[in-house]
Amino acid sequence: MAITNTGSDLSWMQCKPCTKCYKHTAPLFDPKSSSTYQPIDCESETCKAMATVATNCSATKKCEFLSLYADGSVSTGVVSTETITLGERVLPYIVFGCSFTNDGVFQPTWGGIVGLGGGDCSLVSQIRKL
Repeated sequence: MAITNTGSDLSWMQCKPCTKCYKHTAPLFDPKSSSTYQPIDCESETCKAMATVATNCSATKKCEFLSLYADGSVSTGVVSTETITLGERVLPYIVFGCSFTNDGVFQPTWGGIVGLGGGDCSLVSQIRKL
């Protein structure tokens, strides 16, 4: 389960290896176990188009994100793509954040944030384009 946020676009979940994660009741997402996971290059148009999160280029040229929330919570990680399934619909190349560091008031039942803002990288906008 994740919490919805209409004030941000980027959806994110806690990922392995997590250097600082909040206690979570479900297993963390392991990118190494996915054949469709792909980190986004920092020179890509997707990385450059991030509007509601700060981005940075890592030493390995991956698009890193920093999401700050009004309550002081924070999440950092790598902007990536993954194939997800909603019901019977398979959705390839969905942009999301694979988060490796989190702090704040996140609850153990929350696997992350579902960004439902109006920008191009929100889950709603991405589904609409498919």
